[in-house]
Amino acid sequence: MSSNSYIWQKFQDGDDSAFEYIYNKYFDFLISVGRVYESDIDVIKDCIQELFTKLYIDRKKFPYCQNIKSYLSTSLRNRIFNYKKSKTNNQLEYIDDIENSILQLRENIEDDSFTDEDVSNSNKLLKIYNKLTEKQRQIIYLRLVEKLSYKEIAEYLNIEIQSAKNSMSRVVEKMKKEFGE
Repeated sequence: MSSNSYIWQKFQDGDDSAFEYIYNKYFDFLISVGRVYESDIDVIKDCIQELFTKLYIDRKKFPYCQNIKSYLSTSLRNRIFNYKKSKTNNQLEYIDDIENSILQLRENIEDDSFTDEDVSNSNKLLKIYNKLTEKQRQIIYLRLVEKLSYKEIAEYLNIEIQSAKNSMSRVVEKMKKEFGE
């Protein structure tokens, strides 16, 4: 029985020192693996923590593992991909929320109580919105709807603070141009 197999078996049998050994031996390696797939070190550490938590809780359910290093690196890669996928899905939901809000606004504006100028402005807003990049739409949503600071937006989208400010500024300029101000 190889040392990897022996350690894994001890871990599965409930030996906490074996779990601690695996964690300490592979943590730095997993940080390196994580950097290949994700630049945010906090996300990498969170994914590693989730990986080891799942391992610890479900230790008896995991199959025999001959190569711990390979198993952990593959598991971490999958966790990071799942994180990115869920982040993208959340951002797409935000964009859908904004689009639905704009369409709802248009429907409300088309009510008789609104002037032709209100309808025209609504159409201009929709036109501007449709011309925005996905990142600009995300920034607008996070800034105006979620009320996040530029620092929080930058952290959330993994961009520089100045980039978030510049994107918002470009949107405002587009609006001024469209509205002739």
